[in-house]
Amino acid sequence: MSGEQPDFYFNPWDEAFKVNPYPHYKALHSGPPRMINLMAPIALIGKYDDAIRVLTDHDTFTGVKPDIPWINQQFEIFRGAPILQNSDPPVHTRLRRVISKAFTPRMIASMEPHIQQVTDELFDAANARGELEVMADIANALPVIVIAEILGVPRDESDGVLRYLYEHMENPLFQCRFRWRPHSIAFWDNRTTHHRALWDYYPNVRSGFRIQIQGTKPPVAA
Repeated sequence: MSGEQPDFYFNPWDEAFKVNPYPHYKALHSGPPRMINLMAPIALIGKYDDAIRVLTDHDTFTGVKPDIPWINQQFEIFRGAPILQNSDPPVHTRLRRVISKAFTPRMIASMEPHIQQVTDELFDAANARGELEVMADIANALPVIVIAEILGVPRDESDGVLRYLYEHMENPLFQCRFRWRPHSIAFWDNRTTHHRALWDYYPNVRSGFRIQIQGTKPPVAA
């Protein structure tokens, strides 16, 4: 499940790689895109010009998700409705037009002073603590705060939402991993438990079914 090649290594599940992936990016920046297999064929693109072509050459590249069972399962919640990040023109154009009114250049420019203020506050808080973790303190926090304000959620509540998500994801009681064996069956409550790894089943495919259990009496064997 990793992109191990003679001169290239990419494995997002390797703890050492996650801590410092940057040396491995040099091959992407200096060479062609790399094809790897992470439960599905994936092309890694590291050059700006290549990325621009992928994003704009709709005759050659597509944003529509591949027809792979485990990926299809993740999109069942949308019940077949098109979504912006997985559609091509003209569907993408129509969806983008709907939301673009909230993100016009004038609207974004008007938000810039406040976004800068929030950014300064986050850096000031990190300075007061004497340490800075870029992902947790800036990269994750800033978008949550700004998007929450766009949606009308107060700042103190957005901080609480982000804190709750971190605590929920880090709590072992709300996480589960599963060592797959042939004909295995696993149950977990999606309301309280996060199943962390679809790749627990790789190269097999997880068949997921939602059920609702009602009542308070324990089941009786037939």
